[in-house]
Amino acid sequence: MKKFVLASLVFILALSISNGFYLNRVVAAPLYRLYVNLVQIDASSASFAQNGTILVPMKSVFTALGYTISIQSNTWSMSNDEGHSIVLNMNSKHAKVNGKPQTLSTAPQIINGTAYISLTSLSKMTGEAYGVDNLRSAAWMGEKPILNPWENLWGAPSDYMKSVNHHGTFIKKISENNMTALQYREENEGVTSDVYLIFYNDKLVQITMNMHLSDFAANAEGTAAVLHIYTKVKNGLNKVYGAASNDQSFTTPSTPKQWMQLANDIQYKPFRFQTEWMEGRTIALSQFSSDGSNHIARITVRDMSADQDVLDTADQMF
Repeated sequence: MKKFVLASLVFILALSISNGFYLNRVVAAPLYRLYVNLVQIDASSASFAQNGTILVPMKSVFTALGYTISIQSNTWSMSNDEGHSIVLNMNSKHAKVNGKPQTLSTAPQIINGTAYISLTSLSKMTGEAYGVDNLRSAAWMGEKPILNPWENLWGAPSDYMKSVNHHGTFIKKISENNMTALQYREENEGVTSDVYLIFYNDKLVQITMNMHLSDFAANAEGTAAVLHIYTKVKNGLNKVYGAASNDQSFTTPSTPKQWMQLANDIQYKPFRFQTEWMEGRTIALSQFSSDGSNHIARITVRDMSADQDVLDTADQMF
């Protein structure tokens, strides 16, 4: 587990995406994480999108796929232990696969000293399946990986989680029977939040953020501000999980007038908005509500492999 994982979690839930997964420029194009057979490629040169095409570093990917590489001038020859062979030339769409001519959709090219090839061409030549998640800036060959960074946190002990969290102020440790929680306080964009890392038998099972929205009145202006916060949280979680699996909220307005109309319609009235994301053993839930006077917001991320009674107890701790 890496130290930036918890930091990215807290920042995402606190309305700020600032971790290394979302670097957004390389050669004036968005970066992509690349996975081969579920393993992230740690290449010195990143994969990126160019004119709608995902370009990947040839040497790193062919090596990860188990190919031996021979380079002579502009000609690259690759072969694996199964007898599959590929020959291609830089800046040419003409290739040979197992000795037979094949035309590529995009020619391989040298960019900043690194040889790149399109993901689609690579899939065509190798026969490997591929996929792309543009929302989360990720691409893969072979089986689709679990992309959210929290999956590897479940089961981590409290001492470890406390040692790697350098964001927010540690408030206190709370213990009830086999349950323990570490409470932190964050402030982002004028909103104070309490973040609870919850453990069962000293293994992380849930992370809960309670946002303090008492400063936002139930009138139209305060309600509009709360709706904007909900949208920011939702967009942040979309960038981790992709499209929500269940969204019971509202269609995002496109103009300030529409925002105020929505706020006017629900000011001083009870409402409840909820959006849910699921991937692997992780579920994330964003809940914003009002009783007509006070706004309430909670974001929960939990390990669904934990016993239900443990998760129920975790929910009741705060």
